[in-house]
Amino acid sequence: MLRRILIIFYCLLTPWISFAATTDNLQFKSASFAELPGWQQANLTNSLNAFKTSCSKTLSLPSNTIVGTPVLPLTVANWQGVCKAALKLHPVNQVAIRQFFEAWFNVYTVMNHHNPQGLFTGYYLPEFKGQLHYSSDYSVPIYARPSDLVTVKLGLFRLDLQGKKIAGRVIDGKLYPYSITQQQIDNGALVGKAKIIAWVAHRADRLVLQVQGSGIILLSNGQQVLLGYDGDNGQPYYPIGRWFLQNHIFPKNSLSMLAIYQWLIVHPKQGDVLIEQDPAFVFFTTLSGSAPLGTENIPLTAGYSLAVDNNIIPLGSPLWLNTNVPNVSNTSHSVPLKRLFIAQDTGGAIYGGVRGDIYFGAGLQAATQASSMKQPGRYWLLLPKNYQLNQNS
Repeated sequence: MLRRILIIFYCLLTPWISFAATTDNLQFKSASFAELPGWQQANLTNSLNAFKTSCSKTLSLPSNTIVGTPVLPLTVANWQGVCKAALKLHPVNQVAIRQFFEAWFNVYTVMNHHNPQGLFTGYYLPEFKGQLHYSSDYSVPIYARPSDLVTVKLGLFRLDLQGKKIAGRVIDGKLYPYSITQQQIDNGALVGKAKIIAWVAHRADRLVLQVQGSGIILLSNGQQVLLGYDGDNGQPYYPIGRWFLQNHIFPKNSLSMLAIYQWLIVHPKQGDVLIEQDPAFVFFTTLSGSAPLGTENIPLTAGYSLAVDNNIIPLGSPLWLNTNVPNVSNTSHSVPLKRLFIAQDTGGAIYGGVRGDIYFGAGLQAATQASSMKQPGRYWLLLPKNYQLNQNS
């Protein structure tokens, strides 16, 4: 699944990000489609297709399966009618798509402390040169999931822990924390316990892959290896972006993933020491197809998939987003974005009721836009009409 541990430069001292998913300050207010800016002018074709992708996954589950959140505990049964209708829909125009959403969904404004504004960032699918065997030029391993790693989804045991997990290993029938750190891994702690999928040239390359949670390894023979997130060591994350601010390497307004990556490439020895200060480590698996998988284990759609806090926003839900995004030709300028996204992913820095991370796709343009994306905005949540929401005032 495409899951970031933390977006290292956006999670620093940002006043509206909470690092615990609190729900006491959430409000949901009834709204209407007429209130959605740009709704009547929007092209909804790709939004509908992304929604259908989520629906195919949802409909494969038993009807009593909880697919919502502690705040919005929807079940598969709440989605069955709308999803079956969506999969049968083959519209010939935008009017038909709009009528579909308006017929099946209620609209809600989402607010924190009665404030509908939140933070919206971006992520992408990075690409790096690499090879399948070690060499002096490609000496940094990309590890598969260790054989002794156990991931426990706590939501299976208690509903209020939905979306939370721990990493451990079983010793003599008892579960213990998975205590191996990134530095220990680099010193050989996983030898014989985890397969090496590929090798890349720099630790900075691997850092970007781990932050983004997926990526593509470009082999010299023209083939590609698509990597997807397959767990982590459960260690606390240290945001190295904080170090760049504390040491005045970059001013806050120019700190970006690309800037950090370029610095690490130019200063490899200092960069390696800095990277190892973070004990967290991500493991990967190889994926078939050309698109990365989100938390729902379905392919993401560039420009239409949104990572959300899945302690609050149910995965598979449509969200009408009103924000700005960096201009493709000049990322120092932004352009308005009014679009229907589908909640299909999660991320370690994505906490709170009004918080989202836009998937921009793969390649340099996507990397540039995603790295520059840090905008205020708001969204409206669309929920099936058969779900009765208890609204907060």
